[in-house]
Parts: sequence; structure tokens; C-alpha cells
Amino acid sequence: SLRRQRQMCIRDSAWVSWQQRPCWRGFIGIAEQLCWFAIEAGGEAFAERLAAHGAPCFVVGSEKAARELLATNRPQQALEALQGPIRARSEDPEVHFLYGVAMARIGQPHLSQWSLRKAMEDPEWLVPAGIEVSRAGILTGSQDSAIAAADRILEVEPDNLMVLMLRSRA
Repeated sequence: SLRRQRQMCIRDSAWVSWQQRPCWRGFIGIAEQLCWFAIEAGGEAFAERLAAHGAPCFVVGSEKAARELLATNRPQQALEALQGPIRARSEDPEVHFLYGVAMARIGQPHLSQWSLRKAMEDPEWLVPAGIEVSRAGILTGSQDSAIAAADRILEVEPDNLMVLMLRSRA
């Protein structure tokens, strides 16, 4: 029975690959929630241990993994790595920036703009996110959006050549 399998899974404390345990296969959703709870409670070490043994802890190290995946031109995998963090830490500007960049690189620049604008709210991410919003605006034919993002950056960095070039294209 399912209850018996769950008891056996909980009782089994050996750290074997979790995908190989028959009792683990039905509890993927529970595992993700456990990982998010561990992160929110400050138990990153526990969540990292779960992830190291095959639990679907996409929250742990996902920003780093997403940056590496984007650097190697694998935006679809970066989006998959960011699914957990975008749900768990919806106010984190870095997560929104990475998510927006990944969406733009898979050919969805119109869907990237919301996350990039959310990242622009943080002063630290204003310039990089604003540049990506301008690019996305140009690609989607939304010149007003591209110009508005560029103008907002130019208020802070009036000599930014990249932004000046993007604004001239829009």
C-alpha cells in the first residue's frame, strides 16, 4: 500500500540515490516543497544534501547554475534551473534578471520584459536589466518601451555607450 511504502521510505535513512528508491518516485512534489522549506528556514546545508543525492532541489545553487548555463548558451536549461527560485524568492532581482535574459534568448523577448522590469526596480540591477529591456523592446518592435528603459539608465549613467547605441536604434 502507499502508506506502507511511505513508511519504508521515511524509515530508510541511507543516503542512496533517491531516484532508485521506488518509494521516492511518487513524492517529487513533496521533495520540492521540503527543499523550499529548508531554504526559507535557513537550512541550506540540508537542502544541498538533498540535492546532492538526487532530490529535485532546484533552489540550491540555481542562480549559479543558470549563470553558467546562460554563459554556455543553454537558455532552456537555465529556465528549468530557475523554476524553483522564481517561485521561492519572487522578489529577488537577480533571479528576475536571469529569468528575463533566458526568456529573451529562447526567442521570447516579449515574455522577458516583465521579469527584467522587476529587476530594474533594484538600483544594483538597473543598468544590466535596463539594457536587456531595451534590447527586448527593439526585438519586439516596442520602441517606446526600449526608449523608456534607455532613458532611465541614462539618468544614472549618461555616458553609457551601449545604452546610447540602443536608444539610437529604437
